[in-house]
Amino acid sequence: MLFLLPWLLVLQLVGLAALPWGFPFLKSLPDRGYGVSKALGLLILVYAYWASVTAGLFSNGVLSLLVVLGFYLTASFILARQQWPELRLFLRYRWRLLALEEGVFLLAFISFAAFRVFVPDITVTTALTGVTTEQPMDLAFLTSALRSATFPIDDPWLAGHSVSYYYLGYLTLSLPARLVNAASFIAYNLSLATVFALAAVGAFSLAMNAVSLSGFARTATRRLTLFPFLGGLVALLLLLVSGNLAGGLQGIRRLVFGVDGGLFANAYWWWDSTRIIHDGTSADPINEVPAFSFILGDLHPHLMALPFVLLALTLTLGWLARADLPDMRWPLRQPGELLLIALSIGALGFINAWDLPTYFAILVGAIVVRRLWDYNDLFHRTWRVLARDILSPSVAILVLALALYLPFYLSLDVGAKGVLPTALSGTGPQHYLLIWGPMLAAVPPILLAAWTRVRGDAIPRLSLLVALLLALAPLALWVVVTTLWAALSTEVGDVTPPRPLDVLQRSLLVAAPLSIAAAALIALLPSRWEVLEQPGRVFAYLLVLAGVAAVLLPELFFARDLFGTRMNTVFKLHYQAWLLLSLAAAMGLVWLLARPWPRSLAPQFVAVGTLVASLLLIGASLAYGPLAAATRIQASPGPDLGLDGLSAYRETFPDEAEAIDWLRRNAPRGAVVLEAVGGDYSDFARVSTLTGIPTVLGWEGHELQWHSGPAPYLGRREAVASIYTALDPREVARLLAFYDVDYIFVGRLERREYGLDVADRLAAALPTASEVHRSGDVIILSVSDFE
Repeated sequence: MLFLLPWLLVLQLVGLAALPWGFPFLKSLPDRGYGVSKALGLLILVYAYWASVTAGLFSNGVLSLLVVLGFYLTASFILARQQWPELRLFLRYRWRLLALEEGVFLLAFISFAAFRVFVPDITVTTALTGVTTEQPMDLAFLTSALRSATFPIDDPWLAGHSVSYYYLGYLTLSLPARLVNAASFIAYNLSLATVFALAAVGAFSLAMNAVSLSGFARTATRRLTLFPFLGGLVALLLLLVSGNLAGGLQGIRRLVFGVDGGLFANAYWWWDSTRIIHDGTSADPINEVPAFSFILGDLHPHLMALPFVLLALTLTLGWLARADLPDMRWPLRQPGELLLIALSIGALGFINAWDLPTYFAILVGAIVVRRLWDYNDLFHRTWRVLARDILSPSVAILVLALALYLPFYLSLDVGAKGVLPTALSGTGPQHYLLIWGPMLAAVPPILLAAWTRVRGDAIPRLSLLVALLLALAPLALWVVVTTLWAALSTEVGDVTPPRPLDVLQRSLLVAAPLSIAAAALIALLPSRWEVLEQPGRVFAYLLVLAGVAAVLLPELFFARDLFGTRMNTVFKLHYQAWLLLSLAAAMGLVWLLARPWPRSLAPQFVAVGTLVASLLLIGASLAYGPLAAATRIQASPGPDLGLDGLSAYRETFPDEAEAIDWLRRNAPRGAVVLEAVGGDYSDFARVSTLTGIPTVLGWEGHELQWHSGPAPYLGRREAVASIYTALDPREVARLLAFYDVDYIFVGRLERREYGLDVADRLAAALPTASEVHRSGDVIILSVSDFE
């Protein structure tokens, strides 16, 4: 708890300093981007720090960070001085809005920190909860970000190698930890609270800005009124608190009706709702939502990316709502804005690689839509539109986004090996309803806008035909690719040529998302002589189109990775869809409440039914978060309240915890520790995970996922066994020198794997090794001076 206030003060300082960076480029937004200023500030700071250390100007340490922070604050002060007259007016007239957003951030941060006080444990051992999930990996990367001398950060599970993974999120969250001198097992819990709070205020700000720009009436210029506030609140709740209907309804049944033993009978009932799709494969799809991730406590890239995705979407809304329309000369006329957008877009691939193509495509969609609405005709001067006003900003942003983070992208080793058509059974209609039922509030505005345009002949017939063809293109591509693949490839045996019945079945499976996608495309088309006066609504249409595309694509194609199924593709794209559709559904609910009431009876009945159904579905989904959190608290193995993520581990294994603390305090940078090797999602690799000191080999399966093959770690498992069994002293000496091992850890797992007398055998094989620490049966040998 000691670190809570200093951590908050760091976030506030970094966020306030970021305001003048985005202020001149987001003039069209009511809050001028204040809601995402903390995410922007962290991004600017971590980029400057990462670039400086990567270039060799500094080493990774607190003094280097303080120097970079000083430069950042100085630059922010200069920018604020230049913009002070306008900034002062903005603060004077919008202080209520800014105070509200600060309140949202603080309330979210304190609430989630309080939740983690009750469940502080980081599940680094199966002895506590029976599962470990991805938390050991997340803690290992966060600890390595604090310990590594240079970038890329050291791979804690593969000594001698740097991390072959997107690690910018861990590095970003290590900065406040370094500034307040918080150990990684405390910073882990504060980082979860930070991501939750940044996502909360980012979602609130983005939805509020979009609703304010949607023409829903009764919005004042100096203060926030009902509908924007409601939109922001619902977006926040849908994104971070709600779950799908499978989870929400199960929680309600357990609490109200006592089904299956009641709410607390099964500590992990809330897990089941994220595995409801069954393809009949060895690895069925994962349909997680942010509320699940936060309750579970995985600090994984898809979670850490949430605030920065919301930053990118805020910049996208700003592009749609701008008064000036950029042309091909925009990159040269507005280099500062280009840099800001490229910095934000490029970071997405460094935080969570799946996000870069998705959110760059949404930004390009906004550029296209903004230009088409200005021309009022899809086919008016088409080549000039594409070449002069669309391609120029889009290409400039993409090129600079990749260039800014080029060292990372050049070193990234992607494990995926192409894309395959989905040939097995896809998501069923019942799963669509259970997963996406809470988001159906986003659909009525889309359908009504599309119907109005088609019925009123508001858009050219050729434009309408193009929209329908674009909507059907993914299914047509699936038919072509599946046919060609089955005819030409012998590598994948489960892809067969689609029969007419297969095409019909696949068409029925994707009919719902295809229909909504077609309606969204029609709604996005400019009508005759129409100008973009309600950018918030167009933004919502764009979110629905992108969200539905993320739902649709895994039904047709999947990334071919280590698992060989669409498990990971569904997981990553559904996570994106949840965020996009949460924002759109919040705006759709406001639309249902704010639009003029129909005069005739039949439309009134439809309107009331739609509103009631939306409220019931959203209400049922909102039960998931609180009920799952209550169950998580009740089942927490932690003996003490607080933010120490290792309190339960210390209670269960006090000798090992003491030895690990000794290593963390005394081992120099660059040291390598030897520990037992075992399976993934187990107790193994706990020393490297908790200290950040690289070990010879950690979780082998994860290393396989991070590399294009097993070559980097081949032979390491056998080498570790050879050292611990110590049958040949010369071979032991050779292997220790080859892997630059400095410390040998002997604890419960080493004795279990290599024999109870392992310490005696090591002492006999290494007579010059020194015992530098002993706590109970746990021994640490130093072999750094061994020749």
